Amino acid sequence: MADSAPASGDPSSLIAECERLKSALAASEENRRHSEERLQLISGATSDAVRDWDLISDQIWWGEGVRRLFGYSADEVSSDAAWWTEHIHPDDRERVSTSVRQAIQIPSPAVWTEEYQFLRKDGTYAVIQDRGRVLRDPAGKAIRMVSAMTDVSEHKKLLNKYLRAQRMESIGTLAGGIAHDLNNVLAPVLMSVELLRMTATDESARKLLTTVEQSARRGADLVRQVLSFARGMDGGHRVAIKVEHLIKDVARFATETFTRSIETKVLLRRDLWAVTGDATQLHQVLINLVVNARDAMPHGGTLTLSAENVTIDDQYAATSREAKPGCYLCASIADTGCGIPPDQINRIFEPFFTTKETGKGTGLGLSTAHAIVTSHGGFITVRSQLNKGTTFNVHIPADPGLRASVTNPAVMADLPRGNGETILVVDDEPPVLSITQQTLDAFGYRVLVARDGAEAIALYAQHRALIAAVITDMIMPIMDGPATISALMRINPQVRIIAASGLSASDHVAKAADAGVTHFIPKPYTAETLLTTLRNVLRP
Repeated sequence: MADSAPASGDPSSLIAECERLKSALAASEENRRHSEERLQLISGATSDAVRDWDLISDQIWWGEGVRRLFGYSADEVSSDAAWWTEHIHPDDRERVSTSVRQAIQIPSPAVWTEEYQFLRKDGTYAVIQDRGRVLRDPAGKAIRMVSAMTDVSEHKKLLNKYLRAQRMESIGTLAGGIAHDLNNVLAPVLMSVELLRMTATDESARKLLTTVEQSARRGADLVRQVLSFARGMDGGHRVAIKVEHLIKDVARFATETFTRSIETKVLLRRDLWAVTGDATQLHQVLINLVVNARDAMPHGGTLTLSAENVTIDDQYAATSREAKPGCYLCASIADTGCGIPPDQINRIFEPFFTTKETGKGTGLGLSTAHAIVTSHGGFITVRSQLNKGTTFNVHIPADPGLRASVTNPAVMADLPRGNGETILVVDDEPPVLSITQQTLDAFGYRVLVARDGAEAIALYAQHRALIAAVITDMIMPIMDGPATISALMRINPQVRIIAASGLSASDHVAKAADAGVTHFIPKPYTAETLLTTLRNVLRP
């Protein structure tokens, strides 16, 4: 059989073979060039960072996307595979390296995917969704890996915000569930204080009762704050306020609860203007800021609370997006702590953004403070230096001619009294039932009590001619408030009813209003609220 190889030493045959090999190499190079052009076209048509990894030479061809996504210039991107792994976040590097090695070594499945953080040129990290396919030769050996890196940073942020929003919705649901019980705990405390104050003659005992009352009111305020935050910021109860009283109270809180290594100072100018606002919400702003200051001084320092009158002119207002010309009361909270990094100071009021360690901050304190101040028509400015401290300036619109009203909760003589009218009180909480009965007894009423709606209906049917009004809780077992009100209305359409609830915005109250109830008292209610409302119902 004739050999097809060229005869040894035959010059013409050798030349022909060289030409054939040369043509094959040229065709191969042309195919490679076309393949690279296709990759370039694909890379240019997508926002992903496309890479082609030659597993034999351990070299990577990168598409244009790597420069667009991560900000590197062409000479800053290396074809060495180590460049890719070195730019993976240290926390993810070992996991991703192990995962990609397994994809290369194990024939099935051919598709590989991972999510990790990749270093940008500016020093920040992008969250990457990386998807690749391993190509193998006929013997099954991995020779190439083609993949695409998608920047999903914004998607992850939106997802996290969505999940946080869901958690906040859950918190709101939880807060609504426990608010009724908490208010039932606080209501007897508030009314007991007022009854005890009537018989207390010792000045120290009266001061102690005042402390108990203030603590109970603060507890009730905290419940309302949680509900307010969960449901969205509302206007609250706006009255004329002297902010210096709030500052002194917050300073006392800091002195009594913060570590002794933190010194608290108060610097107040004379004749400070009054503001119109919600005292509970503004108190929360100051508390949030002083707690922030405390956390910035883990090794101690100085906390300074101050206030002064400020008039903002047109020139200053033009330099600020939030400030408007006018008179303001400026309350300042300054610390000598670690300070805020310059690259983060513009984000501190973002919801859920925090510079604290994981588990030590929710990222809600400053955003809540900002929302409250903004709802009052004011604004907050901040100055900070690393390792020197931070100062927050809270500006609330003020009226130089406004006079803040001063109320004295200890005054009981003017509370309205009854004339022997019979009141039916319905509540499933024995302490609330007991103290409400005692309060009404002390102020000239006769009282019938029922522990649920069914018992209340039976009592009302029996004593209808005697009962002047009904005070009923809205959330009870067996028969709740709305059902009780509906049944009472069927017995007597003219029955006078006061609905009591710790969830004033709940569906139960709305149903009561639909049934014709026009008088509501929030839990925990004071004797003053109870007696005044009852007077309005009986003598409209």
